[in-house]
Amino acid sequence: MRVMKRKHLLGMFTILMVAIVSVGFVSCGDDDDPYEQPVIDEPEPKDYTITLSTTRDFVDLALPSGTKWANMNVGATSNADPGGYYRWGETSEFSKAEYALYNEATSEDVNIGRDISGTKYDVASVLWGDGCKMPTIEQYIELCQYCDYGTYSLSGHSGYVFIGRNGNRIFLPHGGFMSITGIQIFYPNYEDHRTINHNEPDKHYYWSSSDNTEFNSQAWAWHPGFDFGKYNMGRSFGCNVRAIKE
Repeated sequence: MRVMKRKHLLGMFTILMVAIVSVGFVSCGDDDDPYEQPVIDEPEPKDYTITLSTTRDFVDLALPSGTKWANMNVGATSNADPGGYYRWGETSEFSKAEYALYNEATSEDVNIGRDISGTKYDVASVLWGDGCKMPTIEQYIELCQYCDYGTYSLSGHSGYVFIGRNGNRIFLPHGGFMSITGIQIFYPNYEDHRTINHNEPDKHYYWSSSDNTEFNSQAWAWHPGFDFGKYNMGRSFGCNVRAIKE
């Protein structure tokens, strides 16, 4: 009986092994049944479209500070227009005249304060009034931190669309800047050189109201790609300005 049981068990074991090996040959050698890669859904492209507007407005972007941002630049006729170019602290557009806040006797720029927001040196406050101000560099950083943003072209001008968590959005066109030719860019009487590149993000600078405490000849401008846009800029350069209301 023991011999028969052993033979019976051995036979069953042999049949089982043959079946396993056969299945293995079928699954590994069947070219008609290739391994299929799992299908991964591509994320939907984000919609950064925005409509052209010629009416000035202030937009609530659901920022923690409650700051509302203008929908167009100071001196602009629409939200696609870069608008005026202003030296830091001046309230008239850039011209060939020397920088009014440069002291030729001391060869230094005039100290007009750490933050010119809401003062007589604030072009947004002077030209627009009604509680309008230049944003501080911290307010630009908040804009970048609490909004989704991406590139878009509006009426032939490339720029960034910022979308708040409530879905509201604004467009900041790439407006370039105005620089003065020559090595000593702060020295008066150099002929100005207009350098405007509407489609190059590295030519995209907006003045903040915050000065640079280390260098009196510089203030903070907003420029995409540098520490949430924080960028040192010579005060005598002409940049665009976007206004806010608090």
